[in-house]
Amino acid sequence: MEIVISIGMAIAVSLIIFMGKLQGGQAFDPQKFIRTLIVGLIVGVSAKGSGIDITTENWPELLAASSGIIAVSDQLLKILMFWLKKAIK
Repeated sequence: MEIVISIGMAIAVSLIIFMGKLQGGQAFDPQKFIRTLIVGLIVGVSAKGSGIDITTENWPELLAASSGIIAVSDQLLKILMFWLKKAIK
C-alpha cells in the first residue's frame, strides 16, 4: 500500500509541476515525468525502510520531511540518465 501511495504522490506532484510549467509554455516531457515517478518510489522505499508508515493522512508531512531525499534522488537520476544517453551514442 505504501508504494501505491508513493506513486500517487509522485503523479500528483508531477501533474502540479506540469500544470505550472504549461502556463509558462513548456511542453510535457515524459522523461521528467518518469523520473518523478522513480523519485516517488525511492522516497516511499526509504520511508518504509526507516520505519515510517505512509498513510493517506500523513503524506503531506512525509513529502515535506523527504525534501532532501527527493532532491538527491532527482539529481542522481539525472546523472544516471546522462551517462546512459552518453553510453548509447
